[in-house]
Amino acid sequence: MAAEQAARADGFLAVSDEIIDGCYLVMMVCPRGSVLVITKFDAQSDDAALVVAQGMRNEHAVELWQGVRFIERFDPVAP
Repeated sequence: MAAEQAARADGFLAVSDEIIDGCYLVMMVCPRGSVLVITKFDAQSDDAALVVAQGMRNEHAVELWQGVRFIERFDPVAP
């Protein structure tokens, strides 16, 4: 299993507290607060990662994380 993400028996993901420089996570979140999709990507800076995350939002909100460090939440795009 990957060091930064391991599936648990209850179906949730265990994410380590290790922060890897340049590695970010975007979590697409449904209105009830459940995570629908997690996308991992590399970026040179928080600013670059923010641009990527903002571009990924649609009818669902997205949250940008680096390891366990929360960076930003973007609300859904209005229809």
